[in-house]
Amino acid sequence: MKKLSKEDINSGIAGFLGFVTFGLILGTTRLSSLLFVAAITRYNVDRERASFPFILCYMTRNTIGPLVGFSVKLFGLRAVTISGCLFSAIGIGSCFFAEDIVTVTILWGVVYGKIICNF
Repeated sequence: MKKLSKEDINSGIAGFLGFVTFGLILGTTRLSSLLFVAAITRYNVDRERASFPFILCYMTRNTIGPLVGFSVKLFGLRAVTISGCLFSAIGIGSCFFAEDIVTVTILWGVVYGKIICNF
């Protein structure tokens, strides 16, 4: 049996971490319906206003892609991914302290929507 080299182990670790990161990103997408219902009750708003942060998040994520690709060429994949992780944590963590749906719309829809594209 062939002995595993350090490169084989590092590529396995990188693959596993990519799997975890991608799973966490898709987890928030799959949980958006649950968060939508929670936003209706927490902020006491109608369905239209409660759904807007999630719609804006997906719209921002899909339209900002070329800009993120350009920034990867300028700064490198590692720098863009690390900055995306940090700003994503700040955006989602700030949603915890939001007192109205407008703040959630800005933090979730714009900040998290832009940063989720960095992954």
